[in-house]
Amino acid sequence: MNIVVGWTGEAFMPLNRDLPAIREMLRPGDRVIVEVSFPQSQKTRGLFHAMIAEIYANLPEHLANNFVDVDHFRHWLTIKAGFSVENQTICESKAEARRLAKALTRDDRDHYSIVEVKDMIVTKWTALSTSHRSMSGKTFSELVDKVLALGSDMIGVAPEELRRHTERDAHV
Repeated sequence: MNIVVGWTGEAFMPLNRDLPAIREMLRPGDRVIVEVSFPQSQKTRGLFHAMIAEIYANLPEHLANNFVDVDHFRHWLTIKAGFSVENQTICESKAEARRLAKALTRDDRDHYSIVEVKDMIVTKWTALSTSHRSMSGKTFSELVDKVLALGSDMIGVAPEELRRHTERDAHV
């Protein structure tokens, strides 16, 4: 049986809806193992996308021009937050590395990867999928915090202020 509990800073407190089941199963003094899980709710996912859209809408023009659309921006932030797959190719020459990078960039527009060339090495980062099946709730929560910090810094707003503003306006 899964029981949802909240951490008070001192103890785990079950939700009131789970108390009858807990009272049936457990007696005072019983010990149980708690497995920590951070579920992804639709509300959390909606808030994440609303915050990305809010940041994107408020980017200074010199930054906004770097992104095709809000999805491109979201993938870029995901990669910059460290949630990506990295692939490197060592080329025979710097010219070959530049040609490969150009081909990867041209062929990969829909995936919104980041491609970088350093000397003869081409590095390509592709954002991890944030789907329920691909990313655990805990990892998604970490992603949200890091992306929020990066994005809010880009527009000069504290992450907590951006989160509050988005929650209020998005009604999520």
